[in-house]
Amino acid sequence: MDNGEEAVPETAAGSREEQLQWYGEKLEESQVSEDFLDSLDQFSYRTASALLAEPGGGENENYSPLSLYYALGMAAMGADGETLTEMEELLGVESPEELAEGCRTLYENLFYTQKRQDVLMETEGEEPEEKQPSVSLANSLWADESLSMKEDYRSLLGEDFYASSFSVDFKQDETWGQMENWIAEHTGGVLQPQLPRDKATLLALINTLYYYGAWEKEFPAEQTAEDVFHRADGTESQGDFMHVSLSDSRYEEGDGWKAASLGLRGDGRGDEMVFVLPDEGVSVEDLLSSPEKLGQALDLGEEYRPVDWTVPRFAFGSSIDGNHLLESLGVTRMFTDLAEFPGISDRRLQVSKVIQETHIGLDEKGVEGAAYTALMMMETAAPMNPETPVEMRLDRPFVYGIRSGTGGWLFLGVVRDPFAAE
Repeated sequence: MDNGEEAVPETAAGSREEQLQWYGEKLEESQVSEDFLDSLDQFSYRTASALLAEPGGGENENYSPLSLYYALGMAAMGADGETLTEMEELLGVESPEELAEGCRTLYENLFYTQKRQDVLMETEGEEPEEKQPSVSLANSLWADESLSMKEDYRSLLGEDFYASSFSVDFKQDETWGQMENWIAEHTGGVLQPQLPRDKATLLALINTLYYYGAWEKEFPAEQTAEDVFHRADGTESQGDFMHVSLSDSRYEEGDGWKAASLGLRGDGRGDEMVFVLPDEGVSVEDLLSSPEKLGQALDLGEEYRPVDWTVPRFAFGSSIDGNHLLESLGVTRMFTDLAEFPGISDRRLQVSKVIQETHIGLDEKGVEGAAYTALMMMETAAPMNPETPVEMRLDRPFVYGIRSGTGGWLFLGVVRDPFAAE
């Protein structure tokens, strides 16, 4: 097993011009198929609709569909039977090969885009202390040293998911600290998780996602002012609101909502942050009530309008119970002792826990987001040994007794002829 070496695609060498050309060629080779991108979109709308529409007591909620997708994707590569069928249906793919191809290509596309952007920023002489646009995925596999893992599975995750591999002892607190430090390192220190320690864990699959995007046009800090936010229950809160006027924001109106986007700087990625505002009298729960409604509101067209933006400045963290979410979407078998993951190990494994934590924050300069998803596996309960059933055919005289819960016999008797006249 790898000793925790970082698994990343190949990087360019040479002059800046040579690096830019090389990364440009790699980007051409790593174009993600429209079918896979559509599968990601449908997964995002379906999971977000199920998750975010639940009553949250007025709390803010944040969620990373992509991080969950990669964690589930890594697990699916070792699944079979009905377990695999349920996962493929939710992930929107028809085979493990299609899943692996899509995840590898997207990973490489994001990686090479970021590397090319880094070279461009150096060329343009950006101030090094200025926070630069950034997006990065990272995957890792943590296997207990007692688990005999199939080499093909470990190699597949390394090649198609660029997952770093670690051999650990989950009974040691040090292992959980190492995983927490790995997550913190790969989310730029934004997340400092406290993982639930379960010494029965045999395998952990972890994805991290970090994003920073700078607004194409910053919000002037001098225009930020305190204002009122109106809660759904009619009460109010106060905080800082940012203001900017743009002549060309993507904009669309629908049944009960209007939506617009703010552009984010990057090397031609076309990043944007979309905001959907329900009409007066329409709740956010109504917009989240179905994947179709959510997708329609978030999928803006090509109309551009001048928009006067007033956006609250905020930052918060959120966590989700992935077990509950996935079970509500029909992915249930992998959580039971009927789970089928023969591609990982000859030992019978089931998923014990899926958790995700995220952070989102935006200010006058840009938006920062970080997420990790951890999928834990343990051994299933030992299957019952089938034995020939014992026959109790009461077709001859028998004795019976009725015993109380306190240990006393309430009735004792014998049946010599159950059909004799009373």
